[in-house]
Amino acid sequence: PTLAFDYVLYLACVVFGIELGYLETRFEILREAWDYYVLASAIVYFGLAYRFDNRLVLSLALSTLAGWFGVSLTRWGFGSADTLRVSALAYGVVVASIGAALRHLEIKKHFSETYLHLAANVLFVALLTGIDDRQFGVVYLVALVGLGAIAIVYGVKYRRFAFVGYGIVFSYLGVSFRLFEFVNEALIQTLYGVVSGTAVLGLLVYLARRFAREE
Repeated sequence: PTLAFDYVLYLACVVFGIELGYLETRFEILREAWDYYVLASAIVYFGLAYRFDNRLVLSLALSTLAGWFGVSLTRWGFGSADTLRVSALAYGVVVASIGAALRHLEIKKHFSETYLHLAANVLFVALLTGIDDRQFGVVYLVALVGLGAIAIVYGVKYRRFAFVGYGIVFSYLGVSFRLFEFVNEALIQTLYGVVSGTAVLGLLVYLARRFAREE
């Protein structure tokens, strides 16, 4: 109900995670399976987020779950960049699907944006890191631009400027990185970066003001 309560709740979550880390360091209860402490933390954070209607704790729960997902893959021997990228894409899709499903079921509908924000960032970053892949670089680029288009349409439809920004910025970065592979001259790259970057920034400022006026 108050900012102080939110602070105490978030502090309690952080202390809980620290205590679990101390217990494992001191007594080595789970040893190599210590990542289950991270999973337990995520479960507790989800429960607290829904019990106290706190989106900050929900963000902590989702990021902790992502951490457990990544640590588990590493522990099982899947540590290559390609494997982690595919896992990140899968995680992003799962989080977005859960958020959309809960919104459809009208279970704390205001939480759906937290799911979508995190999922969008994970998906965009994962696709962006795959653009320089020799075999599937073009596929990642097409997927990135396609996801950017979806984010822009969603942002315009539901009046969420952040998603419009995601779609424009990440699509611009992906296309630019791909173009730089064919243009090696530093002067041309600099001119392109200055001109296109200024244009994109101007577009974002214009859209932000337009969204603000319409709201």
